[in-house]
Amino acid sequence: MVTTLVVDDSKEWYELISRILEPEEYQLTHAENIKTAQSFLENSLFRLLILDAFMPDMDDWWKFYSLIKTDPRMVNMGIVITFPRITPDFSGESKEQYKFLVENSDYFVIKPFMAQELITAVSEVLKRAG
Repeated sequence: MVTTLVVDDSKEWYELISRILEPEEYQLTHAENIKTAQSFLENSLFRLLILDAFMPDMDDWWKFYSLIKTDPRMVNMGIVITFPRITPDFSGESKEQYKFLVENSDYFVIKPFMAQELITAVSEVLKRAG
């Protein structure tokens, strides 16, 4: 079993990810916000993190992302970031954030995604994480 924390404010997206990954032997825990995710990571070790790039609590999101990239306990945790499909009017701060995350994430997938895309993403990230 691959212990996996899914951080997404959408219960529907969590349920979709769950339907895709649980048959593949992933044990999922859901955090609907960054504060809950931080609490889970302080109390449990996860092998994989699936993180929505655009959460309502974005100030906390950046602190959280910095924490998971620098905390020695999380150095071997694979990270897949999910992004919404970008529209032509996508600009400003969101565009810069998107660019930063694409350049600094272990792997990312664009919502909506096919089941095989997510399976491939998590498999690749876990291989790299060791």
